Amino acid sequence: MKARVLRHPEVLECDARWRARAFAGIGLGETADFDGLEQAAAAIAEIDQLRRELEAESRQTELSRLFETVRGIRSERNACGPQQSSR
Repeated sequence: MKARVLRHPEVLECDARWRARAFAGIGLGETADFDGLEQAAAAIAEIDQLRRELEAESRQTELSRLFETVRGIRSERNACGPQQSSR
């Protein structure tokens, strides 16, 4: 099954609002930005720090939300990334 890419501005805007709420719910706020290499490196460091804090405090619900959010971001980025041709 091929992944679908969101194209309609309304859907993209709705997804952006949902993601902002998801980030805020796990303590990331809107600071996680993956649009450039430097921004992605900073976001990954922030996510890793948050993961360590949640693990140290045994906050399993928030930790599960963090993992789910990161999986969603990864899946979305993989679906929207450049398509490689097979040679």
